[in-house]
Amino acid sequence: MTLKCEMIIWISVRGEVNGLKKEESEEVSDSIILREISQREILHWNYKGLTRFPTELLNHGAHIQELYLKENLVEQVPEKLYLKMPFLSNLHLSRNNISKIPKDFSKLSQLTLLDLSRNQLLEYPDCLNGIKTLKTLDLSHNRIQELPEKISELINLEYLVVISNSIKRVPESISLLKKLSGLYLSRNCIRELPNSLVECYSLRELYLDHNHLQYIPGSLVKLRELALLSLSGNLLRYLPHLPFVSSPR
Repeated sequence: MTLKCEMIIWISVRGEVNGLKKEESEEVSDSIILREISQREILHWNYKGLTRFPTELLNHGAHIQELYLKENLVEQVPEKLYLKMPFLSNLHLSRNNISKIPKDFSKLSQLTLLDLSRNQLLEYPDCLNGIKTLKTLDLSHNRIQELPEKISELINLEYLVVISNSIKRVPESISLLKKLSGLYLSRNCIRELPNSLVECYSLRELYLDHNHLQYIPGSLVKLRELALLSLSGNLLRYLPHLPFVSSPR
């Protein structure tokens, strides 16, 4: 009889948190989340074990400009995000379990930075090409095999990071990215580079280390702004004979 009484007491205690019943505790938690959303334009929700974009955020976060959801367990980016968060400019989703992006993601008309590194992407999301405002795109440490020719539609892109994928070639259309300042292609399967790369006049940093390159186009010496060229870990037989314009002998 005593044991039964103790069991009843134990269950009663487990049903309360800090003196509140479970239902009351959940209401307090929701209230804290909503207050945080309402008071900020930048949300840091990294390392929280989230499996999805919180409903409270989608329903009350229309004013949010920067969202950090790094190192969570998110598997999907919700559709109609452009309606829920129309002013979103920076979206950090690295180290999640995302395998695809919805087509209407391209309607995020204010987005300038997108970090999808260390996810489960098997291919480049074509919908990204519609985000004309994008300046920084990080797709590193996925399993992407190809960059599409239509990546040239990202006319304002300044930094493209696709380190540690399975990319075999660089599209000829890369030459149309006139504002590209940093191109990071380390640790892929690239065997050759297009001559058109020399038309990326703003390029300052070019990382090509740990690929399968045997040579680089001699035209690269004409890149006037190039300050850093990384080529280690390739199969290079020779380098261009002429000095680089950006670093004359």
